[in-house]
Amino acid sequence: MENSSFVDFYETLELSPNANARTVERVFRHIASRYHPDNKDTGNRALFDLVIDAHTVLRDPEKRAAYDVQYKAHSDLRWKLAEEASNGNGVGRDADVQNRMMAIVYAKRRRNTREPGVGPVDRLGCRFQRPFARRRREPGDSHRHDMKSSYRNR
Repeated sequence: MENSSFVDFYETLELSPNANARTVERVFRHIASRYHPDNKDTGNRALFDLVIDAHTVLRDPEKRAAYDVQYKAHSDLRWKLAEEASNGNGVGRDADVQNRMMAIVYAKRRRNTREPGVGPVDRLGCRFQRPFARRRREPGDSHRHDMKSSYRNR
C-alpha cells in the first residue's frame, strides 16, 4: 500500500532527482516568489510552506541523501503499481470481484423486487430509493375527470 504521508519534494520544486545544488537554489527562488503570500496574483501560503520544506531538505546534502532513500522506495512502489496496472494480470481478478458483487445484487433483487439493494447504502455512497408508485392511467382517464368525480362525492 502506498504511503500517503510521503511528499515528493522533487515534484514540488519541479526538479529532476539528478538536479545539482545550484539548480535547486535557482528553481527554489523562482517557485518561492511565485507562491509567496505577498504575491497578489499567485500567492498561496500552503504551497509556499511546502516549497520551503522541500528546499530545506534538498539543499542540505545529508538530509537530501536520507530523503533520496525514501524517494527511491516510493518511486519503486509507484513503478510496481504502474507495471501491475499495465500488464493486465489484475484485470481478470477485478472482473471476478465485480461479477461476484453483481451476482449478490441480482440474487437480492430476485428475492425481493421492491427492495433490490444490498442494504440502506450502496457501495458508492448513494442511498437506495424506491421509485414512486404511480397509478397507471387508462386510455379514457383524465386528470380533470378524477378531480370532478372526487368533488361530487363530497
